Amino acid sequence: MALAIFVLGVSIALQFAAAIYAVSLIRVTGHRIAWLMLAAAMVMMAIRRILVLADIVYLEIDFDVDAEFVALGTSMLLAAGMASIRPFFHSVRRKQDALAASEMALAEAQSIAHVGSWEWNVRTDEVWWSDEHYRIFGLKPGSVPASYSLFVSGVHPDDKERVLTGLESARAERRLYDLEFRILRPDGGEREVRTRGGMIYDKDGMPVRMRGTIQDITSSKLVEEELRRSEARFRALIENARDIILLIAADATILFASPSVERVMGFKPWELVGHKGFDRVHPDDGALLRELHGRINAIPDHVERIDLRFRHADGSWHVLDSIVCNLLHDPAVGAIVINARDITDRIAMEDQLRQAQKMQAVGQLTGGIAHDFNNLLSVVLGNLEVLSERVAHDPALLALARPAATAAERGAILTERLLAFSRRQALQPRVVRLNEFITGMAERVQRTVGDAVEVEIITAAGLWPCEVDPTQLENAILNLAINARNAMPGGGKLTIEAANARLDDDYAAAQADVLPGHYVSLSVTDDGKGMSAKVLKHAFEPFFTTAEVGKGSGLGLSMVYGFVKQSGGHVTIYSEERCGTTVRMYLPRLRAATASAAPGQLPQPDYMARGETVLVVEDDVEVRSLAVALLADLGYGVLEAGHGQAALDLLTENPRINLLLTDMVLPGEISGGVLAAKARKIQPGIRVIYMSGYTENAINRLGEMQDGAIALQKPFRRAELAHKLRQALDPDHRS
Repeated sequence: MALAIFVLGVSIALQFAAAIYAVSLIRVTGHRIAWLMLAAAMVMMAIRRILVLADIVYLEIDFDVDAEFVALGTSMLLAAGMASIRPFFHSVRRKQDALAASEMALAEAQSIAHVGSWEWNVRTDEVWWSDEHYRIFGLKPGSVPASYSLFVSGVHPDDKERVLTGLESARAERRLYDLEFRILRPDGGEREVRTRGGMIYDKDGMPVRMRGTIQDITSSKLVEEELRRSEARFRALIENARDIILLIAADATILFASPSVERVMGFKPWELVGHKGFDRVHPDDGALLRELHGRINAIPDHVERIDLRFRHADGSWHVLDSIVCNLLHDPAVGAIVINARDITDRIAMEDQLRQAQKMQAVGQLTGGIAHDFNNLLSVVLGNLEVLSERVAHDPALLALARPAATAAERGAILTERLLAFSRRQALQPRVVRLNEFITGMAERVQRTVGDAVEVEIITAAGLWPCEVDPTQLENAILNLAINARNAMPGGGKLTIEAANARLDDDYAAAQADVLPGHYVSLSVTDDGKGMSAKVLKHAFEPFFTTAEVGKGSGLGLSMVYGFVKQSGGHVTIYSEERCGTTVRMYLPRLRAATASAAPGQLPQPDYMARGETVLVVEDDVEVRSLAVALLADLGYGVLEAGHGQAALDLLTENPRINLLLTDMVLPGEISGGVLAAKARKIQPGIRVIYMSGYTENAINRLGEMQDGAIALQKPFRRAELAHKLRQALDPDHRS
């Protein structure tokens, strides 16, 4: 009995232990049903042993020793097997957890770096994408099966051929590939990506699978592009800077020289790099520079300014106004920075100005002396003339008087020259008929400008006579001809044109020193390089010149200005770069000007609007506002634009525009002539009037006038504008 209880007890315990092991493996393996069924079977076996034990104890049934020992061995094997298999499953679970953690870390890393991975099984044509790969393509992970065609469909159409060619080439050449291209997401977004990968081959050299990565590099590309732009801006600033920029080491070695060094000093930048900054300094300034370098070198961020003489590549000495700053401590610079400007020309100009002021003072002094000396000579010559008459009968006395008179006359000629030098001679205005005057000067002007320049003289019918000093007028024309010749070094055309003109109250009110009235205009036009707005602003200033040093005094236009103003007239310049220059002199008409219209007085009813709409195109706001106001007073509907493209937009939006009133030279690529041609394509019947500071003949010569177009010269008055409008709008209108 005892043996039966012991054997059955051990079997029952072992079977329950095996069941417990089975249940514990549910958490490890996750297979709940299988392990529960196995545990249930073991529990049932244990219950069977309990029932056997009960029969033996209470019913005194015989103990089947062999069967129960077999059952005991089975229980032992089950319990031992479950005990031994449990660590294996735990090990598998740990590896699975580690793998899952690794995959999660990889997924997080891919998400952070925007890097996805992919694999293509060549033999089965199965494709696998990581979650980040899906996200890069704008797709929910696993939302659609990954495939080669899905990848190709996402590539930007403009990059598709290049990508497919690159992949095929890498595959054919059995090499790794690295491609950058754009993709289009389903939501329309565009991203820049980089894919890298290669084929894996078996031992027989046959392709097995292709693996690779794909990375979203949009942000880095934007950063690179911004960095490139920043570097380009910095490079452009440095390369186009007028000033010299040098970086100097603590020992005064030149580390960097900007390209402006070649333009200013004649040296290539690399010719200076590596040399000491003291090498090309004037000997008299060397000690001063060394003292400055030592002082600057010792104090971070210290800035000083100094003028030093440096030797130019041609051997001459140039004065550089230099700002020196110690940035040796700054890791981004690590050098002493020198910003130097060549002020040699400025110093020369200052010397020239001082010389001119000295000459002016000398001229004033000379003029005063010459004036007084003329008075004395008048007395001397008068008395010598009387004396000569009275001693005519005495040859000896007459021989003394005549040389004295000759010497006095020579003194008078000398004083006239002194007065001319001092510009103290009074103008001698005479009646001048400009048609005959400029025609008579044609040959002389041609000799002045040379054979490379064609001279055209344009006269006007019914030209009013003017009152002006003909000698000074001739000098003014020759001065302007010389300026024009210098503006056309390769040759060109010079036009001298006379016309009647009237400056009205509106124009005169805008000018401090202009009287309204009738004038005779004399225009000198060239088709040379023209002037920039900056140069134009200073054109009449004394000593202002764009010519090289020694090739122009800057007094030509100043003399013209002074002569015209002294004559009671007005002078203007109209110029655009690469379009030429017109200098127009308004000379006073011989007779008094006719009374001008009272302010606000409108033209005759024949000149009023008849329901038409005018588009005004002018970049100068003040001129455009004036034109709009005058057109409104005349009864026209008015639209306005500041440049060609805005005008084209208005022409497209408003099909009932009757006339285009446009400036000849507009900002941007659309000039007045181009705008007129485009306007006729949009509205074939539109009329065109060009506003310009050039004369109509000059505009024709520039090739801008088109069939049916009319020119309106600036400055214009209301009556002229009204007349031109009716001339353009009414085919039967008579001038």
